[in-house]
Amino acid sequence: MKHPVVILFLLLICQACFASPAKSKEDFLAAVRAAYDAKDIKRVHDLTWVKGISESDREKMNQPSQNPLKFLTEVESISLQPQAGFRPPLQAVSFGKRREFVYPPAGMVKIRMKLSFPSASTYMTATMSLPYAIIDGAYYLVGVKTTDVGWKGPPDRPFGVALDGVGQDKVKFNLKFNASGVDLESDVPHEVIGQYITEATVTSVDDSVDVTLRIYDGKKSIYISRLKGKGEIDYKKGN
Repeated sequence: MKHPVVILFLLLICQACFASPAKSKEDFLAAVRAAYDAKDIKRVHDLTWVKGISESDREKMNQPSQNPLKFLTEVESISLQPQAGFRPPLQAVSFGKRREFVYPPAGMVKIRMKLSFPSASTYMTATMSLPYAIIDGAYYLVGVKTTDVGWKGPPDRPFGVALDGVGQDKVKFNLKFNASGVDLESDVPHEVIGQYITEATVTSVDDSVDVTLRIYDGKKSIYISRLKGKGEIDYKKGN
């Protein structure tokens, strides 16, 4: 009979082999897909770079309520979308917390899936985007760390900022807003969680542009303005 210490040593080596990070994008995508196919959030977290994340945040990650896979029915496709200088959408501050990626993402893992909800009679197709990074030659999903910003005021609430029409790619957009007492800025129109919208500007130097800026406080429309051709829309808080 082999010595029990030797057996334990061999088991640890085997475990380390299975847990070793993927060195190729093919192995990485296969590992992510296997974790999603199994609806195993712990396996997803095992593929995630978590250096810099607090123990309390790690514990929250493993809570059943934080499992986004419970409604997953089928993974239809998975792909890697690298992009130099990529900035995934992540509002830095909301609800009194600052959120930051623990490592600069190199792009996104796009997962197209079917979801099934208890209250629905049909499936819903959705796409999930997960930031990834290549660290020391290995592929990882990128974790997010949180820190308290010390906000004692009223809770943040949703604001919708939408730009539609012709020539959206030909205008310059800038959004300034406040969340949990912290001033933030974005160059992409999107829903934000915060205290208020400070300013939103749309600038055009092209005659073919015909766009409309819409701002909502929750479901209530608070601002609409149309820009045709050259010119500027300039919304300021209190307009």
